[in-house]
Amino acid sequence: MNGSVWSSMALAAALIAAPSFAHAQAVSVTPLVSNVAQGDLEAGKTIVVGQVIDSETGRPISSALVRAEHNDRNGAQTSVQTVTTEEGRFLLAGVPTGDVNITVNATGYNTRTVHVKLSVRYVAVDMALSPLNVNNPSSLSDSDSSQSATTLH
Repeated sequence: MNGSVWSSMALAAALIAAPSFAHAQAVSVTPLVSNVAQGDLEAGKTIVVGQVIDSETGRPISSALVRAEHNDRNGAQTSVQTVTTEEGRFLLAGVPTGDVNITVNATGYNTRTVHVKLSVRYVAVDMALSPLNVNNPSSLSDSDSSQSATTLH
């Protein structure tokens, strides 16, 4: 393997092994700096990494579906998805820059969608999911628009 491939693999490993975020936070969006060669990632694409945790216990949520969706100017939709590890971590490669909705679904939890504006090549997006409330079935999803104005450079 060449050096740039090893650099990309090292970055991915470091990002996946990054420490957890405080479970009191519902969503954390952090631009990341990398020494990976510019040619390692297609122009106009972002690598999004993060962790999904239980909002009440702070424990990682494994096997959660994480999906990033982007609509271009012509209305064409690009979707990139993955499943979280046992530690609740995920990596989405090739997410288009611009306005993106990131949705997380996990059995036993409310679905969560956040809107972010991606303008950097490497971003961490950590999310806390709230457990389903069987006494209040009307709260089946959480949409967090608090990140809609976030521009990452």
